[in-house]
Amino acid sequence: MRLAFYAVLLLSFINCQAQPSFPPPQGLYCSCGPTTGQGNGSVNPAVAAKPFVEGILVRAGWDVIEPTDNSYNWALLDTQINRVRQYGKKISLGIGSGIHIP
Repeated sequence: MRLAFYAVLLLSFINCQAQPSFPPPQGLYCSCGPTTGQGNGSVNPAVAAKPFVEGILVRAGWDVIEPTDNSYNWALLDTQINRVRQYGKKISLGIGSGIHIP
C-alpha cells in the first residue's frame, strides 16, 4: 500500500511542470481608488510622486473590462498602466469580481 502511494506521489512530482518564479511585491504600494474612468483612477499623482512608494495597485471591476458579454475594453487599464510607468513605479493588477461581473 505504501509503495503504491509513493509511486503515485513520485509520478505526480515528475509530471509537475516548473512554474515561473516571480519575486513577491516588496516595499510600499499605493492602493488608492479603483479605476472607474473618472478622475485619476488608481494613480494618485500626489502619492505616485513620492520616492518611497515602490508601486501602484491598479484595480478595476471586471464589468469595466467587459462591459457587455464578449466585448472587452482594455483602454482604461492601458491608460492606468501608462500613468504608473510615467512615475517609474511597479504595477500590481487587481480585477474585482463578485458584484463587478457583467
